[in-house]
Amino acid sequence: MKAHNLPATAEEILWHESPNICQPHCLKLPEFLASIELNSPSSPIWQADWPLLVFLEESCLKSMEKHAANDILREQAGILCGHAYVDGGQLYVNITAALPVDTVSDSAHFAFHETSWQAIWNRLDDNSTILGWYHTHPGMGVFLSATDLRTQKLHFSLPWQIAIVIDPVSGQSGVFAGSEGQRVGGDQVYLYYRKQ
Repeated sequence: MKAHNLPATAEEILWHESPNICQPHCLKLPEFLASIELNSPSSPIWQADWPLLVFLEESCLKSMEKHAANDILREQAGILCGHAYVDGGQLYVNITAALPVDTVSDSAHFAFHETSWQAIWNRLDDNSTILGWYHTHPGMGVFLSATDLRTQKLHFSLPWQIAIVIDPVSGQSGVFAGSEGQRVGGDQVYLYYRKQ
């Protein structure tokens, strides 16, 4: 985004960061729950010490797993889109899209390249927000490395922005949130289907 409609030159790109560009919308959790069908036996109940609930559409998980299985010798990555909500003091996110990204990668690292983001912008739904990212750790387990933590802190630092790590070899996955990449407990992550 160019500020003040000044032309950008090859040596200079002007950037204007707007405050409060992405804020959670107010939506009562029971109202949201009425619009989905949980793929788990328990209903979400939250505790005061749970900073975030994560609702992940089943098709997003399948998309990430398929992408992760494409090449288990190299890290794969993508962007997570959806909506952030707040009910009183409880934050929750609804992940509705997992968009695989073409990256430059090897067995332990990946990097988005210049055309990665253009492809994401072209596929992004006007009603969705980028809420995080996912990537694989083939055969290495589920954690955020020092590089992952730096990425989370620099680009996905809001309390409702998440990282999902998948180990396609072990079949394990984990969710991490906020600038410190805090692990989100399994009892705070819910798979769901959209109601027909």
